[in-house]
Amino acid sequence: MNGKFIRENSSLMVLLIYLCLFSQIVTVLTAVCGDSTIGVADPPSSHNGNLNSNSNTAYVMTDAAVKFSCCGMIKTWKFYARRSGTIKLQVWRTWFNTNFTLVGENTFVVPVDATNQEIHYEVAEEHRIQIKNNDYIGWHTSGNDMIPYGGGSTPDNTYYMSTSVSVDWTYPFTSYYDNRVYAIVAVVTANKKPYFDNIPSQIHVFDHLAINDVVWTLDPQDTENDDISVSLSQTNTYFKLSSNEIKVKSSLSTTNSFPTSLYPQIRDSCGVYSETITFRIIVENEKPIITSLPMSVEISENNKAETLLHTIDAIDGETLICELHSVLPFSNDTVFEVKETATPGEYGIYYVYIPRNRSLDYDSVVRYDVSVTCTDGRQPSDEGHLMVYVIKNIPPEFTDLPREEILPQQSTSSGFTIPIVVTDADTARTSLSYGITCEPSASCPFSRTTTSTGADIKTNVDFSTIQVPAFDIHVTVNDGDTTVGSKVLSVYVENINDIPVFANAESDLKIGVEENTAVGTLLYTYFTTDLDSVDVVTYSWTPTTNSYFDIDSASGQISTIAEFDYDNLFYVGFATSFRFIVRATDTKDTATTTVTISIVNVNDVPTLSNTHYVLNDTENAGETLLSSPNIDASDPENETLRYTLDCNGYNTTYFEMDESTGDVYFGGDFDSDIGHPPVTECNVTVTDPGGLTDTAFLTINIADTNDFTPIFERDYYNVFLFPTEDIGTILINVSASDGDITETWNTITYGLDQSGLGNSYFNIDENGTITVAMDISASFNYGQTVILTLSATDGGGLVGYSTLSLIFPETTTTSSTTTERPFKTETYPDNGYWYLLAGIVLMMNAVLITKLCIRYCRPCAEIDKRTEAQKRADRIKAAQERKAKVKSYFFSTDDPWSVNKYQSKNVSEKQDPAPAINRKNKRSDDKSINSSDQGSQGTTNANRSSMDSFDSLSSSKNLFPYNQQSHHIFNPETGRKNKRNVDQKSLW
Repeated sequence: MNGKFIRENSSLMVLLIYLCLFSQIVTVLTAVCGDSTIGVADPPSSHNGNLNSNSNTAYVMTDAAVKFSCCGMIKTWKFYARRSGTIKLQVWRTWFNTNFTLVGENTFVVPVDATNQEIHYEVAEEHRIQIKNNDYIGWHTSGNDMIPYGGGSTPDNTYYMSTSVSVDWTYPFTSYYDNRVYAIVAVVTANKKPYFDNIPSQIHVFDHLAINDVVWTLDPQDTENDDISVSLSQTNTYFKLSSNEIKVKSSLSTTNSFPTSLYPQIRDSCGVYSETITFRIIVENEKPIITSLPMSVEISENNKAETLLHTIDAIDGETLICELHSVLPFSNDTVFEVKETATPGEYGIYYVYIPRNRSLDYDSVVRYDVSVTCTDGRQPSDEGHLMVYVIKNIPPEFTDLPREEILPQQSTSSGFTIPIVVTDADTARTSLSYGITCEPSASCPFSRTTTSTGADIKTNVDFSTIQVPAFDIHVTVNDGDTTVGSKVLSVYVENINDIPVFANAESDLKIGVEENTAVGTLLYTYFTTDLDSVDVVTYSWTPTTNSYFDIDSASGQISTIAEFDYDNLFYVGFATSFRFIVRATDTKDTATTTVTISIVNVNDVPTLSNTHYVLNDTENAGETLLSSPNIDASDPENETLRYTLDCNGYNTTYFEMDESTGDVYFGGDFDSDIGHPPVTECNVTVTDPGGLTDTAFLTINIADTNDFTPIFERDYYNVFLFPTEDIGTILINVSASDGDITETWNTITYGLDQSGLGNSYFNIDENGTITVAMDISASFNYGQTVILTLSATDGGGLVGYSTLSLIFPETTTTSSTTTERPFKTETYPDNGYWYLLAGIVLMMNAVLITKLCIRYCRPCAEIDKRTEAQKRADRIKAAQERKAKVKSYFFSTDDPWSVNKYQSKNVSEKQDPAPAINRKNKRSDDKSINSSDQGSQGTTNANRSSMDSFDSLSSSKNLFPYNQQSHHIFNPETGRKNKRNVDQKSLW
């Protein structure tokens, strides 16, 4: 239980271990005991007055007056016994605090007649207890207490515990007595010197010993069973001490013997050393000894392979190198050699075969004396001799050749065996090699295998395929030295069958059959001939599993057995061509040929994905890609398809179609404002390479865009008025026009920017009439000119501008309240020159104003009283006049690419004058025109049909009222397009 207490307190134990180690160090430094008595009660008989009543109790006296202060052995116990019985006289050592470990004990039995007297117990040397500094005297009795005590001021702290105790166990003592002198002391003495029991003065070792090899084991002794340790008083270069064993420390290799000395010593736990001795080791080199030679071996003269004759065994302990010393009789050829075997460090004597001549010849040399030596690098061994005897070769013999064999053609199968027996007196028959040749050699159906008795000639094909009536097989045998033969085995083939022959088959017949051919259609019939009239020929082919064709086994007719579609097979990765091996057999032999049947594709009609497509987009420049109508077509053959567009003849020129993709482009600049149709009905046709077509409807809806900016009739307007004008006075009626045909885009809203005036003094209504909106008398003066900006905004947000000048003329009339004196010329006599200059300026202004009025203005007093409908009609009429001007300019009759010349070709209404084109680079949707490049933009004559919506002024020509443009004109004779430029200035 007490030991368990110690074990469960592991952290406490660690600390105690450190304390114990410290105490051991202190012990080493403590003086060795001499003969002395430890204890106060000496003699013990003087302290025998009292006796405890405890039983089974252990005592430890820890007072400083009674503890050990040296290192030595207890040789005598002195104590006074009040009772008889067994007492254990003990030595205890502090473990931690009041925890003590039992170090050792001597057991003594007190006889009855020795009670009540002092006992001196002399301990035998082998039973003496080792004591160390700070150890304590203790005892234990299993029965009642035996050691009495007397009174005194010391010693104190005699601990006791009622329990059984064991050596090397630690126990926690808690109870103690003070002021008691127990009748027990110990007599100590110094340790005796330890000694070596078996060490000689000198030994010899060989230098082949390896590192860590043991050369000697020391046997240290101590009569008192003390803890002892062995060490070397000096280090040594070649040897070391490990666990009482002297081992090799470094390599001992040397060419000469050398001595070295070791100085082993023993030390006990009290630091007492043994007598110093010298242990001398003499290192000597050992000469290698070959132990496996001499000996002899035999070898056949027909040996033609490198052969290990003997493995060399040698004694040295070091790494050896063995080599060939001599071979007798001498030969220029190296018949024997010494080299390492497959095992590293092991050497062997080898026979070496020389292919260029015969290495061994019994008739030349019967015996070889092969001499070898081995060396450890310092001295060689004596020679070892291997006697090699050559054995004469005996040639092999055939015992059953020559002979004949008869084999029936129809019953001899592959693997049929014809045995050949060979004997050889000195060579194992499994080591013999055989060779065969066949006549005729072109189709020899035989092979050879070696057996335990000779060789087997085997058929390697079924003889039912053999048409040769006889074979001669020439057989040879070689035992490695002599070749015997050849001997002939004649084989005759009987009852040879005649093979059927195809009468009408090509070497590789090819048959083509169109897809969708009716089931049961006869494709081909095979015919065969067979000289054996009784044979019935049947037909078959491989592969036998086929879903479309079959061959009749009796007639040889090939027919279709199922319908098949080329496209369904090809485009899912199935085969459309089938190759068969056709066989005609008479049950004994078979003739073969091949046939390849290919399914021929028949062109199928392509199919558009819809019957009616709708395309919605807005007007744009020529060659612009329209929004995709998703025109798509499928073709069973997955061929490249061509798309074309027909918009009822002439209207086709408005649009073009990419023939590879079906994408639709503007054929020219499309403008609804000049009458290009908002809705065009077309036919889309898809054509495959075989000319088959499919057609669908395409409705193209093109919406007008806001592409004209409103334009005032004048760039600027002058209005003369007075600051005294009444509210509501009409100052002027301005007007702007918009070239867009769509009402949403050509509806104009007028505006007047008065932000610079700080107030809205004037008003402009939806008809362009400008009136006085509020009193202006206080805001404007005579002689003042106010410049304002007019704006005209269409329904799409495009804005046109003009300038309005409000002129308040100066007046010479002054009221009675005028404070300034009227200006008089006579006041400034030099103003005559100014009058002349002013006259010239006024005259120029009069001429300019007259021209402007004639060109732009109605009489100032005239007020535009037209309704909005009248104004719009007038604007359309003006636009038509401008378009007519463009038409007459653009399509002159002397132009070789004019529309008149094109129409003179009498192009039919359904003809597509603008064939589809492939476009690799799509043009962006950009209707803006670069006015600085007179030839940068274009349109096609696809605009011709737009004239149908205009007046009869131009029924056969096209109008292009665009800002500065370049137009593509299509030439139907060459398929080329030329460009013409149209300048905006010429349109107006």
